[in-house]
Amino acid sequence: MSERTGMSLHIGVNYLDKKCYPLEPSHPDFPDGWDGYLESCEYDAEALYELAKRKHFDAKLLRTQDATARNVHDEIRRAAKTLKSGDIFFLTYAGHGGQVPDRSRDEKTDRLDETWCLYDRQFLDDELFALYAEFDPGVRILIMSDSCHSGTVSRGGPPRPARRSPTARCMPPESVRPIYVARKKDYDRIQDETPQFQDEDVKASIRLLAACKDKQEADGDSFHGFFTQAVLDVWNDDQFKGNYDEFFDAISQELERVSGASESRGAGDAVDESELQTPNHYLQGVKDPAFDKQSPFEI
Repeated sequence: MSERTGMSLHIGVNYLDKKCYPLEPSHPDFPDGWDGYLESCEYDAEALYELAKRKHFDAKLLRTQDATARNVHDEIRRAAKTLKSGDIFFLTYAGHGGQVPDRSRDEKTDRLDETWCLYDRQFLDDELFALYAEFDPGVRILIMSDSCHSGTVSRGGPPRPARRSPTARCMPPESVRPIYVARKKDYDRIQDETPQFQDEDVKASIRLLAACKDKQEADGDSFHGFFTQAVLDVWNDDQFKGNYDEFFDAISQELERVSGASESRGAGDAVDESELQTPNHYLQGVKDPAFDKQSPFEI
């Protein structure tokens, strides 16, 4: 049996090219476009990049200005062309999540395509899914998305949270439509030109560990996103022992502690789930029981 190969891509976007995120109509808070400033997304990408290298992945890091749609597309496609059955692709994203109207009507829960806000434009979930369909059968794909609307970012759809944190990793709700309208021709063309695939068309095994459920927000501080911090704390420099389900359960417990979600509520207080940050563990593609039983980040 030949040795397995692991490739990884780590994306961290602290700010956006304002001229690529204009608003129509314009907004007084963003007269020159939206730059989506965040403090710690590059730190998240760097930490997971270092983790991947320690686990012997062929790792690639894309920070802010290098995190363009073309670069992300090309790196994922490079992995799809390289990896064979038994290999693994580890993909992480830290940055804003966004939305555009779903022209392909493939979304089952709403009429919106979820996006990653890359430096020069939004990268649609349909684009990601089309790339995943290029991987050979038997390839494992592990995705970690520390962004809002990330619960099923491999393909899915969120209602809006009831309240928004000022440090939340999502496009301001009042700007979602103006940002789309300003580049409507571009986003509509991308959707029209992107091949549409159904779940059964993906022959790889996809595992998404997401920062929050679809209708919740991903938050963070100056050091890390709360989700990424929980991942790093639970992993504890390779001291964690267990499979992916056990890893996810430990992350969920740690995330509640790190985010302080329970501290703001008194006993007996009603809980609005949209005000919490509850991670999600989501599977797509071909079922792979061996993947389920493996230790996290195992090549």
